[in-house]
This record gives sequence, structure tokens and C-alpha cells, in this order.
Amino acid sequence: MESGKTSAYRTLAVLFLIWLLSPAVAHAGPSPSMSHIPVLWLFVVVAALLMAMVPLLIRNLVKPRRAAWPFWLAAPLLALLFLIFIGPIIVALGSMIITGRTM
Repeated sequence: MESGKTSAYRTLAVLFLIWLLSPAVAHAGPSPSMSHIPVLWLFVVVAALLMAMVPLLIRNLVKPRRAAWPFWLAAPLLALLFLIFIGPIIVALGSMIITGRTM
């Protein structure tokens, strides 16, 4: 009876060592699949649209006596600047936070 338990323990010990030393476990870590990138860009586009609303909300708050075209011109320009300069930073930081890797 004792030899059966010993052989089972040895088998478990060998399987544990194989599992412990296997390359899949040795290189385990978060594997970035890049499927989070569209979600991050969607977040950036929504934030850019919200930033584009700022000049229009200011126009409604101030109620200018002159033409409203500067506010309508500032809205897409502000969204475009947000997409160009702030968008990639948000995507890069979000990717680092989600995957745990810094590329």
C-alpha cells in the first residue's frame, strides 16, 4: 500500500516540475491582443466631440451680439487639435494600463 502512495506522490512531483519548468509558464504574462485599441480610440473620439461642444456651450452662455461663426469654427478646430495631440497620449497610456506593457 505504501508504494502506491509513494508512486502517486512521485508522479505528482514530476508533473509539478514539468509544469513549473515548461516554457509556457516561464514566459507567462499579459498577452496584448490589440483588441482594446478600437475601444480606446472610441473613447478619444467621444472626448473630442465633448471638447468640440465647449465653444458652443460658451456661445450659449455668453450670448454674443455679433456673428456666431467664430464659435462654429472653433468647435471642429478644438476637436481636431484634441485628436492630434491628446488622442495618441490617451491611447498609449490606456494601452499601457490595460496590457501592462510599455511596448
